[in-house]
Amino acid sequence: MSLEDTIKERAAAMAEVSDYTVEQAEELIREANERLGIGPKTYVRRRFWEVSIEDQAAAYVEILKNAKEEKARKAARAKRRAAREQRLEDAALKVSCLCALTQDQARDDLTRARTELGVTYDEYIAVRFYEKTWEEQQAASDEIEAYRAERAAAKEEAAMEALQSMADESGLPFEQCEAMAAEANERLGIGPRTYVKHHFWEIPLEEQEEAYAQVLKRAKKRKKIGVDVN
Repeated sequence: MSLEDTIKERAAAMAEVSDYTVEQAEELIREANERLGIGPKTYVRRRFWEVSIEDQAAAYVEILKNAKEEKARKAARAKRRAAREQRLEDAALKVSCLCALTQDQARDDLTRARTELGVTYDEYIAVRFYEKTWEEQQAASDEIEAYRAERAAAKEEAAMEALQSMADESGLPFEQCEAMAAEANERLGIGPRTYVKHHFWEIPLEEQEEAYAQVLKRAKKRKKIGVDVN
């Protein structure tokens, strides 16, 4: 459909929901398209005839910005979905090499354990779920959940100890240390123990991102050569 045909089609639709005639609607849609590049469908769908001429440019810029952000979000979701599917395929292949299950059977069993029991692919392989009956898998998943809870509690205790050491060393109130570490975690993903170990409270906010990147780089390098990073 040509641009002119689209303008006529949208003008007819606009006339049905506004006080404008088809001819007036066509003129408004065509003018906005020539002046700002607003497509006929966008003009009518977003009811641009209700937006003042002086505000239309800003409104259209906002629409384009939102569309760009939504496109980026969709691309990110697609990338995450592809990564999840690849992890499943990799795990299924590994399981099929460890037991008598075919790759398709392994994929189904991994997916069932993941969705119904909350067991990760790594946990499935480490605990040898492929050798267990469904009832045994359920029992094993309960043990995994208990282990996770213990680890989470130990991690929380270690974080509180780290923040207390920060309070002792810096002289800042514990509540303030906790708030500073929480803000850094939300903003950059810095864990409380890392925050305290590397004295991030002494690093200006605008320099913390680069400092954390260096911490991660060093940790990755140590892990690669087999050095314990904990």
